[in-house]
Amino acid sequence: MTTVKRDTYTPETLLSVAVQVFNERGYDGTSMEHLSKAAGISKSSIYHHVAGKEELLRRAVSR
Repeated sequence: MTTVKRDTYTPETLLSVAVQVFNERGYDGTSMEHLSKAAGISKSSIYHHVAGKEELLRRAVSR
């Protein structure tokens, strides 16, 4: 799993990281902690943009 540098973070980057982590760990095996570590940002930064991993999954499926 690749970690994204903070200076390259965008909401689209977060979505791409989420898709990667969901593919590796499965939806149920993925926590917000996993997502924050993979994205290189805090959990609170993720929650600033989305309500939770359910919303990330919805966005990933609809893109």
